[in-house]
Amino acid sequence: MRDVGKKFSVRYYLNLVLVDEEDRRYFKQQEMTLWRKADKISRHISMENISGTKTNGETAAAAVQHTKNIEAGK
Repeated sequence: MRDVGKKFSVRYYLNLVLVDEEDRRYFKQQEMTLWRKADKISRHISMENISGTKTNGETAAAAVQHTKNIEAGK
């Protein structure tokens, strides 16, 4: 089950009863779990967010250029 501390999911139980022509009863219980999808995180890296930082010895500008090259398929 997908939940985080039982705060982001809810569980419902659907109880079904089928009655036939001879008044016989058939029961079924179905469990349904609804959960909140994770927020999508943007992959866009702006210069303001990484200016002055270094990634594996690269400067921030080199890291941005590397990211652009990957997105362009180079």
